[in-house]
Amino acid sequence: MRSDFLVQWIYSCAVGLLIGWVAWGPGRMPLLSMVMPLIMAIATCRRQAFLVATAYGFATQRELLQFTVESTSWSAPAPLAAWIVAPVIGGIAWSLYWTRSSKPWAKALACLVGWLAVLFPPAGEMVWGSSLAGWGYVVPGFGWGGVLLSALVPAIVMVEVTVKQESRQHTRIWVAAVGLVLTVMSFAPRTVETRIVQDIVGASTDWKTESPIRFVEQHLPRVSNTARQLAAEKLARVLIYPAGVVQMVPGEDMQTLMTTMLTLSRETGMTIVLGAVVIAQDTNGGPAHQAIAFYPNGKSVVTQGGLLASPYGALLPAHSVQTLQIRDGLQAQLIPGNPHAFLFSMLVSTWLSPAPLVIAMLDHNSNAVIRAQIQGLTSLFGQKLVIAGTAHSRLGNAPD
Repeated sequence: MRSDFLVQWIYSCAVGLLIGWVAWGPGRMPLLSMVMPLIMAIATCRRQAFLVATAYGFATQRELLQFTVESTSWSAPAPLAAWIVAPVIGGIAWSLYWTRSSKPWAKALACLVGWLAVLFPPAGEMVWGSSLAGWGYVVPGFGWGGVLLSALVPAIVMVEVTVKQESRQHTRIWVAAVGLVLTVMSFAPRTVETRIVQDIVGASTDWKTESPIRFVEQHLPRVSNTARQLAAEKLARVLIYPAGVVQMVPGEDMQTLMTTMLTLSRETGMTIVLGAVVIAQDTNGGPAHQAIAFYPNGKSVVTQGGLLASPYGALLPAHSVQTLQIRDGLQAQLIPGNPHAFLFSMLVSTWLSPAPLVIAMLDHNSNAVIRAQIQGLTSLFGQKLVIAGTAHSRLGNAPD
């Protein structure tokens, strides 16, 4: 094998890992992800673009490695397989930004194709690290105009580079300079409160998914204490718990849980929302993330629908989008688990059922990348955000 071939592999992977590592992590904005389209477009060949993007994908999901190892066994290899396959699919999608053609219109078209490939399924349903999230921090409140900017700006830049016939070396220098500026800016201090917004509290727990009976026995006392404390101090009217704290099976007796939670909600005057995992009885159906809301007026609601449970989820009717009436006059868009936190899923939800508030009920394997993407898109559309996560997901601690 030729030495220059090895150098290209090592160099490309190192660049992708570095960008992914720097762009995504606790305490910083993912602004550096915004240069990924340009890096793909100016690569020397499609293979180099693929290697950089695949390494970038591995870097964005580095925090999931421990969870992947713990969940993988000889009898259940799916988590490890998904952890390996997702960055490869992302690499293929990102590499579509590159084209051999030197025509300006072809460069622009390649950028638009790459943008669609990264955002839409299958990559948009499997890969973290989209540059769209970065735009939410740069142009907050621009909404669909910001989405359009994320697609058009790389295309326009590549047209200008091609028309002016800039050398590859010169282009790399100014792209690197822009990346350096964005890196410095990404560490700028900012205050983003996602645990307590207005009168809504997102709880942080380390609870495992339990059956309704075990939830009542083990976790209900904590829920009760937290609700009563918040109600007594008049700190909140709504209490949100993370995804999957309750496990439901169709036909299973939920009466004890429902009765007890409705009593607690009525006594405290608080709306309490629990994340639920619904396990299908047939072998064809996988777990579905939903939410159970308990209201002070004695009513309860179990959200329906599994938005984007397949690559064809965008064809689902509007009622499949999970929204919830939090209290009088306030409708919220739900993210009932990590699979719903991909940007494509969130865009479809926003399109079909826009709401001023987003509630993210994250899984126990949530990480800083997931949070940054959610914050980026909600900021882009000017939405308020409440996150209910797990204690070890680096989302901060709220009452449990």
